[in-house]
Amino acid sequence: PFSFFISLPVRLVAVSLHERALVLEWMSVGSLYDVLHTLRTPLSWEEKLRIAVQVACAMKHMHALRWMHRDLKSPNILISLASPTHSSSGNSLPAPAYVAKVSDLGTACPCHLVDELQYLSVDNPCWVAPEILAHGGGGKYGYKADVYSFGVIMHEILSGDIYFGTLDFFHQIAEAVCSGERPIVPAPPLGFEDFRVVLERCWHDNPETRPTFFEVYGRLKLLLLSQSSQSEEMAEGEEGKSESGAVDEAASSKEVEGEKGKQNFSTLMRYGSRKLPRNNLQLALKTETQKDNLRSTR
Repeated sequence: PFSFFISLPVRLVAVSLHERALVLEWMSVGSLYDVLHTLRTPLSWEEKLRIAVQVACAMKHMHALRWMHRDLKSPNILISLASPTHSSSGNSLPAPAYVAKVSDLGTACPCHLVDELQYLSVDNPCWVAPEILAHGGGGKYGYKADVYSFGVIMHEILSGDIYFGTLDFFHQIAEAVCSGERPIVPAPPLGFEDFRVVLERCWHDNPETRPTFFEVYGRLKLLLLSQSSQSEEMAEGEEGKSESGAVDEAASSKEVEGEKGKQNFSTLMRYGSRKLPRNNLQLALKTETQKDNLRSTR
């Protein structure tokens, strides 16, 4: 069963040797960039956390296999609606509305080959680590460059803004990143400040200060569990209010019935000693009720 704590890179379906093409699984929504910046799809905080956890999980898997992505960015994260077969069996979490997977592995390579492939063509510097940008794409770098890219993606998820969206030219972004500038990080929801802490560590200037994806995944997963727990408590609270209202209504009904019972008991005591036939007793109860109604109208 699908656990939304587990996400791998997008699945390979087929290979065409004649056309030199790869056929990948269909991701119906589009890219994360589309969701955040083009479609501007409203996402709940829990859904944002889920996407971040899924991307971190996929990258943890790649790095565990000693592979670097080298082009991690929101346009290369594909989003699909969760299918009915995706369940959260074994977790306390509901099935996600969206599934995020890492794609576009055209520049990926084993970590031990990075020294031989130092130069990296930079088409868009928004997600590129400063150690690469510092030498025009020819700087020495390692797997922590992927972690920097993920930090930028976390900022996009949290803010909904394009990274350095106020700058008009790529060279301005590269200069800002290399000089240590970063966009303002908005405050996450109360109780989830660790999201910002992880984000700022991920895009740190010094690669050695950046966490591994094992650490990133673990900390974000804890945040997601915390958010899910809060959501469940709120849902239980709303359910409790509904049940409380039903109980109050039932109690009120019982009070009314209790008052009627007292009146009937009083009538029975009044007429009971006379040993009236059943029909006469019912008539007496009806008469007493009519008298009470007459008194209330006065």
